[in-house]
Amino acid sequence: MKLQLRENHFFLGLLSLIFIFGTYTLVKTPNLVSISENRTLNQFQPFTLGSFLNGTFQSNFENAFSDQFPKSEKIRTVYGETISKLPTFGIDRLVCGDRYVLLSNDPNMPYATFDCGDYILHMPEMPNAEKMENLETNINKFNHVNQLTDAYYYVINTSSTYDFKNNQRVINYAEILSEKMQGNYKISSLEYNNYEEYKNLFYKTDHHWNYKGSHQGFLDITKMMDIQITVPTELNTFTNHEFFFGALSRTIRNYDYFEEFTIYTFNIPEHDVIIDGELGKKYNHLDDFVVHNYKYSRDTNFYADFYGKDYDEVIFDFHQPEKENLLLIVDSFSNPINELIAQHFNKTYVIDTRNHRGIPRTFVLSEYLEKNNIDKTLLIMSSDFFLTETETTKGLEL
Repeated sequence: MKLQLRENHFFLGLLSLIFIFGTYTLVKTPNLVSISENRTLNQFQPFTLGSFLNGTFQSNFENAFSDQFPKSEKIRTVYGETISKLPTFGIDRLVCGDRYVLLSNDPNMPYATFDCGDYILHMPEMPNAEKMENLETNINKFNHVNQLTDAYYYVINTSSTYDFKNNQRVINYAEILSEKMQGNYKISSLEYNNYEEYKNLFYKTDHHWNYKGSHQGFLDITKMMDIQITVPTELNTFTNHEFFFGALSRTIRNYDYFEEFTIYTFNIPEHDVIIDGELGKKYNHLDDFVVHNYKYSRDTNFYADFYGKDYDEVIFDFHQPEKENLLLIVDSFSNPINELIAQHFNKTYVIDTRNHRGIPRTFVLSEYLEKNNIDKTLLIMSSDFFLTETETTKGLEL
C-alpha cells in the first residue's frame, strides 16, 4: 500500500512538473532560432477550428512544444556533442558491390559515396509531385520578379541532380526555368559533365561548392550580367590543415570522411556592412581563419563560421553612387561570393527569405525594390531553393 502511494505521488509530481514546464513554455518569449542546429524554430500558432479539424494545429503544437521547451537549446547542444563522441561506422567499409554505397543501415538515408569511400553525395533523385508543384509556384513568383526589375538567375547543380553511375543528368533546372519563365531575365548555371568535374567544384564532406566552385560561379555571374572584371592568371590560396568535417559528414556522424579547407584570398575595397540593421558587424571571418583565431572541434563549421552565416538581410555599401544598386535573393551557397559581386555595385542588398529573424516576416518584393532604388535582381539558387516553397520562398511575397 505504501509503495503504491509512493508511486502515485511520484506520478502526480511528474505530471505537475510537465504542466509547469508546459505552461512556462507557452508564456515565455519564444526562441526564434537554434544556434546548435542552425535552423529556424517552430513557433506556436493561434488556435482555429479549421486548423484543429484538419490536424495542423495539433501537429504544430507538438513541434513547437518540442522546440520551445525550457532548456531545449542546451539539450540539443549536449545531445549533439554526445552523439559526436560515439564510435561510427560506414556500411561502405563492409560492402562495395555497387558504385553508390549507402552511408547508413537505414535504406531511406539519402547520403552515399561513389566509387567506394569517396565524396559524400546526395543520391540522384527526381523530385516528387509535391516538389514539382512547389517549383511551378516558385516559377510564377519568378515571372513576377522579371516584370518588376532586370532579373538574373544562377542555378547551382548539386549532386542530387546528376547520376554519376550512369553519367547522366537527372533533372536540368536551368532548362526548366528557361522553358517556363517569361519576361526580362537571363539565366546561367554551374555545370559539370562527370564525377571528376563535380569533385573539382564541391567539397568532399559538404553539400556546398568549394573555393573553386564558388569562384567559377562568380565568373559565370559576372559574364551573365556583363560586369567587366580582370581575371588574374593565378589566385592566392590559403589552406587550413586541420580536418574539416563538412555538413554531410557531421549529419551522418561519420568521421571517416574529412578534408582540408582551402579559400581564395581577395583584396576587396573598403566598404560598410549592415547586418539585420546593425552597422559594423563582421560579415565573414576569413581574416581570423588565416591567423587561426578560432576554436576548433570536429563540429567546427568552417563554411558558415568563415564565409558568413545565413542572415535575413545584409547590406554592402561600397559608396559608389555612379553605379547601380543590386538585390541578391539567396540561400547559403552565395556566402563566399556576396562581397565579390557587391564590389561592382553601389549598394547590394542580400536577402535570405528562409529566415525572417531581423526583417519583417512578410517580405514584399515590389515595396523593397522601390524603397531601396534597386536596379537589378540576382537570384543564386541550389536545387532546394526551387523545390521548397514552404521553407525557402514563403517570404517572397510579390
